[in-house]
Amino acid sequence: MKIIITDAQKKIKLDQKRIRLISLKALKVLAQPDDTLVAISFVTSYRIKKANIRYFYKERITDVIALGYNDSIAQSVHKGYLGDILICPYAAQVNARRYGNSFSRELSLYIIHGLLHLLGYDDISSSAKIKMQEKEQEILGKICKEKKMVA
Repeated sequence: MKIIITDAQKKIKLDQKRIRLISLKALKVLAQPDDTLVAISFVTSYRIKKANIRYFYKERITDVIALGYNDSIAQSVHKGYLGDILICPYAAQVNARRYGNSFSRELSLYIIHGLLHLLGYDDISSSAKIKMQEKEQEILGKICKEKKMVA
């Protein structure tokens, strides 16, 4: 499994080693094959808002956007290429305070959330959203228990 991490924002320091570990462990819990490739980009509020407008026609900042590539062109680049995840660390910081989470836990949930979207989960309806949130918590629990990590 390969995780490509890009940090295109400079305001919030990120632990790329931990991000890679969380991503790889989540993919293992999700039983993904060894040739799986995911790109994770950490972007500014401005960039995630622009992406939200472009892909979802919503003119607002969001926390995470997943862009799946399961077509033949993407697969010709890399057989196991799932897609790209865009994460806004600023939104993670704000939401961590709002929901009483640590920044690390909030960021971990965004990574898992993005991976679930790439694997076909959606959160359009309220029931699908609840199901997805339960799955996120389940995966995070397994990752933390397995590695004795604190999120």
